[in-house]
Parts: sequence; structure tokens; C-alpha cells
Amino acid sequence: MRCTITLLAILFSTQVLADFTGKYCELDGAETDSGEGVSGYCWMYSDQWGELDGAETDSGIEVTGECWRYSNNWAEIDSAETAYGEEVSGDCYFY
Repeated sequence: MRCTITLLAILFSTQVLADFTGKYCELDGAETDSGEGVSGYCWMYSDQWGELDGAETDSGIEVTGECWRYSNNWAEIDSAETAYGEEVSGDCYFY
């Protein structure tokens, strides 16, 4: 019984520590459809979903959108576009 309780406590604490709410991930390899680089961050509002924060193209054009976390290391940019409507894709990594 004691072993079961200890195991449950470890599993619970691991899940709590794995919560990504309130964390940033850094854009890496993100670019517009035309190939212009995009830098910035994604702020996680939940354990799996976040919004781009301070993201912009190399030429300074604002980029808005979301990111979805798929592992402990990275999230994928989703529904992101420049202020002019050009689509943006790429990944975001937690460091």
C-alpha cells in the first residue's frame, strides 16, 4: 500500500511539474510563405495552447497567431500571419 501511495505521489508531482502554463517558447525556423525569417516567442496560456508574443519578421512586420505544444520540447505555430496577411509556419522550442 505504501508503495502505491508513493508511486501515485511521484506521478502526480511529475504531471504538475510538466505544466507549461505561463512559460515562453522561442520561435526557431519560423518563416513566412515567401521565406522571410520570423523571430519572437509564444506565451503559453494553458498547458498546450499559447499566442505569439513579440513575433515579427526580419523586416519588422508584426506576426500574430497561436502555438500548440506537442511535446515537452516544442510547440508548432498555428494560424499565424503577418500584419499583411502572409501565412507564417514553424516551430517554437522550450529552453
